[in-house]
Parts: sequence; C-alpha cells; structure tokens
Amino acid sequence: MNSYYEGMNCELAEICNREIGIARSRNFSCRFSASEIIVKQLNLEKKLNGHGGCVNAVEFNSTGDLLVSGSNDCKVILWDWARNFERFSYPSGHLDNIF
Repeated sequence: MNSYYEGMNCELAEICNREIGIARSRNFSCRFSASEIIVKQLNLEKKLNGHGGCVNAVEFNSTGDLLVSGSNDCKVILWDWARNFERFSYPSGHLDNIF
C-alpha cells in the first residue's frame, strides 16, 4: 500500500490512509479500537466543556463534522466540535454511566 505519510508510525499512517480512502483493511476498527499505541500518539485538538462527569463514549458522524458524547453524568451531547459548540444535549435515561 502506498502511503502519503512516509516515515510516520505504521499504525498512524494506516489511519491517515483510511481517512483519505486508500486503506484496504477490512477489519480496521477491530485492530484500532482502544489501541494504546495509537492513543499515545494523539494530541489534544480541542476541549469541549459540557459534561459533568467522565466522558466514556464518543462517535463522529459519517462526514466528521458532528460528534456525540456520552458521560458518567448520564447525558448525551451532540457537538459541532470544530466550532466548540454544543448543538443539543439531553438526559439519556440511563440509570448509570454511558459506555
């Protein structure tokens, strides 16, 4: 596989290649979900303030412009993360932490 990110850690290069549509891997999410190696290479892009507890679950929409998060506060928040804007929040109905 040709990479536009030569010299970069192999796992991080594969993530970048997946984002631009040239990765072939069929089980990408299984290999990279909760990967400590990948997490240690990430940098903080923004801090979104809104939850009153530890955030345990995040997911981007298919276009990457919205983010949803779930927390120990049992609240779900939909974010316009690029603008640091909370678009919508609601109590999830969970009786305990959201994972």
